[in-house]
Amino acid sequence: FLLRRLGGGVAVTAKKYGIDDDRLRRIADLSPSSLPQPRRMSPTLMTRRRNTADTPSPLPSASSSPSSSPTMSCANDSALFRLSLTTDRYGKDETSWSLDHSDGETFFDIKVGTLESSTKYSYEKCLPKNACYLFTIQDSIGDGICCRYGEGSYSITYNGSEVASGRVFGFSATHNMGDNCPSLSPSVSLQPSSSPSTSFLPTTTANPSSSPSAKPSLSPSVSLQPSSSPSTSFLPTTTANPSSSPS
Repeated sequence: FLLRRLGGGVAVTAKKYGIDDDRLRRIADLSPSSLPQPRRMSPTLMTRRRNTADTPSPLPSASSSPSSSPTMSCANDSALFRLSLTTDRYGKDETSWSLDHSDGETFFDIKVGTLESSTKYSYEKCLPKNACYLFTIQDSIGDGICCRYGEGSYSITYNGSEVASGRVFGFSATHNMGDNCPSLSPSVSLQPSSSPSTSFLPTTTANPSSSPSAKPSLSPSVSLQPSSSPSTSFLPTTTANPSSSPS
């Protein structure tokens, strides 16, 4: 059907749809004001309440200067041993180290092949006080861990104090720490030194003495030149008044 607005009412024209007159009159009596009006929406901003479960957790922030690893805490009757070690480029094939009690007990025994090359390591252990401990680091080639083939180094602290540190040590280096430790005698390498020792060469003085020593020599002197006059100690002696009777 076709609807046309006529004045204040609505005229309805039926075409070919078989609508009777009564229905047409009811439709025609409808005014626009009697028709249901669409609901007008105000332009207010609608906000959605966020579900806290949908809120993503914040990502961890990366620090350009990460904090150092926490230090182990020891009991009052123990002291903290700490080793900071950086291997050189051949550390995996050359470097080893150990930590032993003076009575022979071994606490660490890091053999060749255990470490990785050009890598930083940190070891910590609480050791009983009133004891002596021996630290030994070795390089199988004899060039230490610095500096021709990388910047390797080691540093040892015991009970909060630095005991030793090093980089170039040849074939091995040994340090002791703790209580009642004997003084270390010079270590002897089983491998020949790369440079000859000069400890057995004669020493010279820059200002020799101008006068000979007053102390006589204990060994007899030997003259290589003959005497200018013969000795007469073995010639027979003569007397001016010979004896009248034979002896």
